[in-house]
Amino acid sequence: MKEFHGLSNTRLYSIWTHMKQRCYNENKNSFENYGGKGITVCEEWRSSFINFYTWAISNGYKETLTIDRIDVEGNYEPSNCRWADACTQQANTRKLHSTNKSGYRGVSWNKNLNKWEVSIKTENQTIKIGYYKDKLQAAKAYDTYVLDNKLPHTINRVLEIDERVDSNTGQILSEANTSGFVGVNSPKRIQHMKNPWVAAIDKKKKKVWSGYFPSALEAAIAREQYIIDNDLPNKRNFSEKEWEEIQESLKEKDEKTN
Repeated sequence: MKEFHGLSNTRLYSIWTHMKQRCYNENKNSFENYGGKGITVCEEWRSSFINFYTWAISNGYKETLTIDRIDVEGNYEPSNCRWADACTQQANTRKLHSTNKSGYRGVSWNKNLNKWEVSIKTENQTIKIGYYKDKLQAAKAYDTYVLDNKLPHTINRVLEIDERVDSNTGQILSEANTSGFVGVNSPKRIQHMKNPWVAAIDKKKKKVWSGYFPSALEAAIAREQYIIDNDLPNKRNFSEKEWEEIQESLKEKDEKTN
């Protein structure tokens, strides 16, 4: 007990004790989520509080922070631990929300677009990463975004080595964008109208085209066509393959109408 002299009543000592109990005391309720899943404390820390104390003080410990494993499936060890605030802890968790239907974090079904929507909450704002037909691709886009931006969020671990799936929105959309498309919105002042969706294109900060449409998808298609027809550099909403599918669908629709 000599090495604990004067430190056994500290918050760090309590953190060290509870960390070990979670991993080795089967009578603790938390054991099933830690030791029960094979998570351990490295021998360097487990055998000596002074070793843990020294690492903590040298690596940003504060009374307002808690110990956080970077890889939530990994062990308690210097290379996998950090001191984090509550927001970071909440983002870095293996648990999925009870309402999650996709089985992947950050991925939800957008019934209006008939696609899997990828979004992430960070620094008190939600950003929309992309929209995908395949939920696995959506999960990969989520992981790519987290890794590229070095965020504390837990990833889905679905990327192959050196694989990446980028955002396909053309740009990251803010939560304020309710359409799911770049350059398409529905201002409150016209939501009562027959054509409540506005599509617009800016060039050098000046509006060069805009239109009103009955649906967000129709607005996005019209915007895309204008960009292509006028060879503009503006961000697009559809990949080449998606655009081909849209054109084919529109062609079939016209044939049935005629």
